[in-house]
Amino acid sequence: MKRFQHEELPRTLDAEFLRFNPPQFDLESLRNITSRHFGLTGDLSPLEGERDQNAKFVAKNGQVYVLKISGINEDPSVVDFQVQALLHLEKYAPEICVPRLVRTRDGNASARQSTADGDEHLVRLLTYVAGTPMSKGPPTQLRTLRTIGNMQGQLCRTFSSFSILPHGISCRGTAPTDWYSTRSCART
Repeated sequence: MKRFQHEELPRTLDAEFLRFNPPQFDLESLRNITSRHFGLTGDLSPLEGERDQNAKFVAKNGQVYVLKISGINEDPSVVDFQVQALLHLEKYAPEICVPRLVRTRDGNASARQSTADGDEHLVRLLTYVAGTPMSKGPPTQLRTLRTIGNMQGQLCRTFSSFSILPHGISCRGTAPTDWYSTRSCART
């Protein structure tokens, strides 16, 4: 699959651009990855994901996490952008209920995992935020919409100071729905 650079993003999204290939590690491999990189043992169950292989991880101590492993065609700068955004939230808005990154045994925010074929995947472990997806819950109440709006406002305030200077991308002045689109971010 062709890896697109930010400058090469197509004007219209077609099947080639949208084809994602999350890895397919078996549960035993996922247990080994979690133990090796994060020093945790426990039980895993698969979670859905279009870009990453995701698994719910319940550690022996009862803590619940989400293990995320990126596909080989995922641009590492996109993963880094996500990691840096979560770290920014952790530092500047710890009161917002979002998943938090769990550091690797080496103190890093992510790890690299190679396969027998030599493919390399980025691995992250996040705290698990319990809840019911809106699509599976009862009809949305006005109170819920107000809570969502409040959280979006908090996110907007917090991300107004967020930028990743090494990549030349700043999200100052962009709408929160545009944070993952490099077209909407200003080049610095």
